[in-house]
Amino acid sequence: MRLGNYRRETMIRHPSVSREDSEVLISQVLGIPRLELVLHDGRELSEDETDSISSMVTRRDGGEPLQYILGEAPFRNLMLSVGTGVLIPRPETEMLVDLALKEISSGSCVLELGTGSGAISISIALEMPGCMVMATDISEHALGYARANIAKYGENNIRLFRGNLFDALPAGYKFDLIVANLPYVSSAIYEGLEREVRDFEPATSLVCAEEGLELIRLTVEGAPAHFSHGGTLILEFSPEQKKKIISILKNNQFKDIQIKKDLNSRARFAKATQP
Repeated sequence: MRLGNYRRETMIRHPSVSREDSEVLISQVLGIPRLELVLHDGRELSEDETDSISSMVTRRDGGEPLQYILGEAPFRNLMLSVGTGVLIPRPETEMLVDLALKEISSGSCVLELGTGSGAISISIALEMPGCMVMATDISEHALGYARANIAKYGENNIRLFRGNLFDALPAGYKFDLIVANLPYVSSAIYEGLEREVRDFEPATSLVCAEEGLELIRLTVEGAPAHFSHGGTLILEFSPEQKKKIISILKNNQFKDIQIKKDLNSRARFAKATQP
């Protein structure tokens, strides 16, 4: 079957899959840039090609995230390996990196808690050469993706540790900056999330106790013991948690508390300096 006919038939068979997603998957299999597919409409597809495309489009029709099907997700200047069991990095989290870069310089020591695919840590390490980045995650599966992504970009100034928050760290390390995009979704909100998030992405990377605030609270409580002089903490959270985030920071004597908005003008990040 010719490519042009196959593209049209695919959209008829899978009307819930957007044209863009369908064409992205087709371009992935054929190795042709999506915007150039129309130039190849007369190409005859092999049976293997049609089978691969059909399988991928069917997965997308079932709600599986496009990033898992492709095996990669963009983040800032990176293209990261992702898959089932690791959270897909979100565009809004790119702003956390912007906030972090304003707080450090070459020679700074940075800690990321809950690194997942390594998106934040790799971005910081690449965009601020000379800093040292340490990152933790409780999931060995997620750390596997982080290791692969670190190797892909050849970074040798990132160290990974497996464990829960600060418990994963060797004794004695102090940091100029601690950043964290931890699970912060409450159980109630989780039930209302769209299917491709709720049914495919790891719940342990999304949902947290105490209305989504347990890990953030533990981070705020534990951070002071791990700061160098004048350290900064940056957290990502859900907009409805703003007042409680401020309260947690104040209760732990953090100073210069600032709330930063995301690209949709919603409260999304908290920045504060050590007590």
